[in-house]
Amino acid sequence: MTERASTLNRRNMLFICAAILLGGGLLTVLIFTTEPTAERSGATKQTAMLVDVQKVQRGTYRPEIRAMGTVEPARDIVLSPRVAGEVRRLAPAFVPGGEVDKGQTLLKIDPADFRNRLKQRRSELQQAQAELEMEEGQVDVARRDYELLEESLSGENKALVLREPQLKAARSQVDSAQAAVRQAELDLERTTVQAPFDAHILARNTNVGSQVAPGDDLGRLVGRETYWIAATVPLSELRWLRFPEESGQASPARIRPQSHRLGTRRNPGRRVISAGGHSGRPNADGPRPDRGG
Repeated sequence: MTERASTLNRRNMLFICAAILLGGGLLTVLIFTTEPTAERSGATKQTAMLVDVQKVQRGTYRPEIRAMGTVEPARDIVLSPRVAGEVRRLAPAFVPGGEVDKGQTLLKIDPADFRNRLKQRRSELQQAQAELEMEEGQVDVARRDYELLEESLSGENKALVLREPQLKAARSQVDSAQAAVRQAELDLERTTVQAPFDAHILARNTNVGSQVAPGDDLGRLVGRETYWIAATVPLSELRWLRFPEESGQASPARIRPQSHRLGTRRNPGRRVISAGGHSGRPNADGPRPDRGG
């Protein structure tokens, strides 16, 4: 009796569990089948495309190419002295950012040694001229003695008797002394360093008391009047440009300054086009600027 009751209890439990599982499955299917679906409303709206219709007219048009560039002075030099010595004086305008005119004195080198050298060379010249005068007198005496002998000599012997080699040597000494004087005068003049052209001072690398020598860097000067604009133009737009070496007439260029920095940047796939200007009138029909050192 007890075994039969336990068997019935197990069957009832299994039946209840199966009923619960079946009810849960039916409930899950009912939830997913009756779930509302979200709909997109107004996400896409078809409208007509707006276009602008223009009538085509045949004519000749000039393309406009815009490019960025940098300013390059046509004259750009490193100032160096031509004689060695101590810097004694600097011009007030010889400072970075200063402007100087052609021939204006920038600095003075101590001229004392060069003045003494010039006096020495002039003294040597006077000595050489005196020796020449004495030799000319001896030549006159030799000529009179030769005429008194009334003898004929060969050309070489006659030249020796008349002291012609000694006369040539004395004249050569005078010429050499004169050249030495001219060189000493030049060296004295070169103790004054002047601006070679109307220039803008970018840098000064010396000061009063500095010892300088030929080739030293005294400063950097650039010209004020003539300049160039180095602009990078894409290769695809070069076909619209005219170059003077090709057609004899270059494409016009208009310059709008935006920066005062000097220099040039090189970009791959681009060509550098130079446009020059003189006294505020830009053009694009000249060679690239040359740089001096």
